[in-house]
Amino acid sequence: MVQGAGAELAKGLGQVNYGSGAERRRAGAENSEVAATIRVLATAKTREVKATDLCELDGATWNVTGAVPWGRREIDITIIRRG
Repeated sequence: MVQGAGAELAKGLGQVNYGSGAERRRAGAENSEVAATIRVLATAKTREVKATDLCELDGATWNVTGAVPWGRREIDITIIRRG
């Protein structure tokens, strides 16, 4: 996670849940947006992630659209990118 084009904010491992296959195909064909959600451990750094940040995932840059707590120990970070 980075703040805009700035320095790295947080780095970690997480579980990624991409949109459905149909959503990904549609995004590719229509050049629309595809969404994914990353579930990571809640740390001091991952709690700082905001909707104005960027995420580098699978060789692509994604826009962060939100970060919300999941249970007591994890955070769900929602990201989008152009198909």
